[in-house]
Amino acid sequence: MCLVFSAAIKMMSQVMDQMIVHEDNIKRNLNMTHGLIVSERVMLDLARYVGSCVQMVDDVEKKWRK
Repeated sequence: MCLVFSAAIKMMSQVMDQMIVHEDNIKRNLNMTHGLIVSERVMLDLARYVGSCVQMVDDVEKKWRK
């Protein structure tokens, strides 16, 4: 397991060494999308809540139809 982890770190290090970051493009994209470009975390948290609400509504509807 340690060998796999070590190899992954080495590969990621090589990727990071060759990565080019254009800060002006990052700022422009964030401003253009009003931050939505990094909203995945919020979406995932909301999905758990919305999913449970949808399930609750489905359960109530099934009981009502009986």
